[in-house]
Parts: sequence; structure tokens; C-alpha cells
Amino acid sequence: MTTGTDYKICVDLDGSSRELAFVDTGLTVQITSITGVVSATFHVGGVTDLELTTDLSDGSLANAYAYVGAECSTAFSSSAGERNTVEQTVLGVVNGVISFPLVVTGLSQGKFYRACIDEDGPNAQGFVDVGVPIYVTGVTVVTPSGVARATNQQLEVTCDPCSTSTMLYLTSTSCNTLITNGDPGVPSGEDIQRQTIATAVAAGTAANLWTWTVDATNLAPGRQFHLCADVDGTGTYPFGDTALQIYTSPFSEVVTKGINVAELQTVYVRCSTGCSETGRAYLALRSITPSNLFVKECDSSVTDGVMVSYGNENTGSVSLVHKSGDLWAIENIDATSLIAGRYYGICVDMDGAVSTLGFGDTGFMIYVSGLEGISPSAIRQAFAQEIQLTCPYCNPNNDITQAYISLECDTTLYFGFNLPATTGVNSPTNRLPGPGGSTTPDATKLYIDARELDLGGVYHLCMDLDGSNAKMGMGDTSFLVYVTTMTAINPWGILPAQNQTVAV
Repeated sequence: MTTGTDYKICVDLDGSSRELAFVDTGLTVQITSITGVVSATFHVGGVTDLELTTDLSDGSLANAYAYVGAECSTAFSSSAGERNTVEQTVLGVVNGVISFPLVVTGLSQGKFYRACIDEDGPNAQGFVDVGVPIYVTGVTVVTPSGVARATNQQLEVTCDPCSTSTMLYLTSTSCNTLITNGDPGVPSGEDIQRQTIATAVAAGTAANLWTWTVDATNLAPGRQFHLCADVDGTGTYPFGDTALQIYTSPFSEVVTKGINVAELQTVYVRCSTGCSETGRAYLALRSITPSNLFVKECDSSVTDGVMVSYGNENTGSVSLVHKSGDLWAIENIDATSLIAGRYYGICVDMDGAVSTLGFGDTGFMIYVSGLEGISPSAIRQAFAQEIQLTCPYCNPNNDITQAYISLECDTTLYFGFNLPATTGVNSPTNRLPGPGGSTTPDATKLYIDARELDLGGVYHLCMDLDGSNAKMGMGDTSFLVYVTTMTAINPWGILPAQNQTVAV
């Protein structure tokens, strides 16, 4: 049969019996050369390429047109209800794929549509349904792209048509598109039933941002799960695949808070299930500020555990090493090319060289500190306590580094936010003397107001290298500061004997 040609459907109702003959049913079918679609999910807004697969040679179908709509029209110019504009292919078939740059407008988010192609353009043939439904999703972004296998995992979802009726769930298989009441049923195997999406976390420019709380305790570790959405919940729309995925991290905690720009760095993590010494991990560039900075996603297409370092964007992959109990180490990380003051995500391939699983985003990040040393590491409970920093990356360019000490660093801070003191918890933030671009001893003295801190308290030294600039954020340098009442010690040395006295 010839592709693009209409054929009549003839039927003989009694089969091998000779009473009835084949008759024309009045129905026709068109043969298409299209074998499938590259992606069955469209995001509304902007240009989205409709990519169809075919066995035809390169350059074929140069006159073809296509659109996505509620139905496929046999006529080139007639209306077909809800649909986007009809567009012609630019290059025809290239490497088994023909692409159509479609502007996804006029379609309802949360509904399924047909992919329609007219292989000979405005000639004799009409549009034909390629046989694969296209889902138009309103869920465009989900962060982070990985969760720990624990309760109360928070995901932020960007979704225009979502409401408190919207229903989401995760599945390791495929989204059930037959369900229209928002209830995916009792989860089975590795599937997890979702909860009603929460209310918007902010208004104005962030009005389309929603929070979803996930219980991921029963999900298999080290796997990618499809995010399925029913935007109107109990309404008439079905569940559809948003084309977004969530990775289930095998790690429950990252013990290490920060690493240095150096070789042989180690990140300690906790992993109770799924980890082995065949697993491999690497670090990829992230951003915690609203600045439009480049970030590097974990590469799930790499399934052999080997990731090559690429400048400051990512490290090379290294092995997981078991220490004791649920404590594991990502050892021998070469962080010499990483950007001090930035965060890097932890990517892991659970089976390493075994090509079953790929690298996934664990949802955890590590801070790359610019600090190499402090003196002293103990201060008095008083105003303007001086700490000399050894910090070759402080005061970058024209910026002035900001720092403070706290029981826990607030990693949501950026843009030079002035954090006030909290009794027993943290000192106020302060800036180094500077000037910008200088890392001399005088330029890197930190003065801490420790009057509100607890005696005997141990506090983390937190730092935002670029201060009022929004490229970097606050991070834990892994250095600790002790608050003491001691102002002097005598003598400085004692003998290896009993009854030695030290006056403080």
C-alpha cells in the first residue's frame, strides 16, 4: 500500500459462507508512514516541536503539514475544533524524525488531543491521525527533581491551571489516562498514591507556584518516577503524563555541610537501603538564588556510572564507600574546578557499571566553601569578637563577603540579607572590611557580636561570598566556633604526669 493514500474498508459479514459478498462500508482508512511520536506531552506557551518518527529516508515528506487538535480533518484548510495553527515541516525527515514547530495555543491544559499530519501538503490527501494521543500539561516545572525516601517531602510545582482540586501522583510505570475522577486508586508495587495539591505559596508573580507534600517512604530507591496530573481533580479531565520525573534518592541525609575547592574531598551521606560500593556519584552545578544562572542537571542518560568532569559545571564520578551502619562516603572528589560560594547537586547511579539505572538527582546539595581556615576557633560572649579568616575566595570582584555564626546556617539567604541576632541561636550577619577584590588579612577579618549567644555553645560559621550580589547564597563552611568565658590560659604546656594545674 502507498502511504498517504485513502483505502476503502470492505467487509464480508458471513466470512467463508457464500451467501454474502464483500461490500463497501463507506469508511476509508489512510495509510501513514508515521510510526510514533518522540514526546506525547506538550507544554503550553511558546513553540513546541511536534516530532514524529518514520522509516522514510532523509529529505522525505518535505511538503508535509501537521497540527495538534481535538480531531483530524480530512481537508487541508477546514476547521477541526480545538487545535493549534497548522505548520509545515522545515527540513522534512532527518534521521528518522520529522519535526513541526507548533505554537501551542488554542488548546486546553489538562486535555488530550490528536496529532494530525498531511503528508503531501495542500494537495490531494488530507490530514490523518497518527494514532498517538498528545497530552497538553499545565505542570511545567517541579523542584527539586529528587526526594528522599521519607515522609513530608516538599515539592514546588509550577502550574497555571492548577487549583486545590488538582490531583498528582507518582508512578514507575505509566500514568493511567482512563481515570477522570482524580483518584488513581490504591497504589501497587512501586506506585504511590498522591494527595490533594496544597494552596499557592505566594501571590503576584509566583501565583502559579504550588506546594505538594509527598510520602515517599515506599518508593524503590534510585529510580525515576513519572509525575501524573489531573488538573481538575473530580472533574472530567483525565490523568496525563507531565513529562516530568522525580528521582527517589537512596540518601536520607547529607552529613557533610561543605567542601573546599581542592582535591580529595569527601561527602558523607546516610543510606539505609539500596546503596552498594558499585554505585557512583558526582556533583553538578546548582543555584539557590532567583538569578538566572546556569545550572547542570543530573544526566539520567548515562547508565554505566562514568561521568567525566566538565570544568566548573560538574565533577567526575567517584565510587560510594561504606563506612559503618548507614554511613557512606563519596570519596576522592576532585573539586579544584568548582565555583567557590556556589551549590552543587549530588547525582548518583545506584548500580554503577551495570547499565540498568542512570544518574538521578538525589535532591541534596553541597556547598563549596571559599574558606580554608579560621583563627581563633573560640570567642568570648561579647561584642566585636575578631576571627581572622584564611579565605582566598572572599570579597570576589567588587563584592563584600557576608558571614555570621549560627546553630544552623540559613541556606535561603542571599542578596546581602541582614539577619538580626536570635538569642542562643545566631549572631547578626556582618560584612568583612573589604574592599572588594581583596583577600589580605585586614580585608578578611570577621567581627562577631556574640552577646546573645550561649556560653559553651558551638556554632557553624556561615558565609555568603558575594554578599549583596544575588549570584551566591549563604552556605555552611564546615568550620565551627565555640563561645567561651576563658580569656587566657597559663601555662601553655603541661608535663605528662599527674596533678598538673592549668589556670584559665
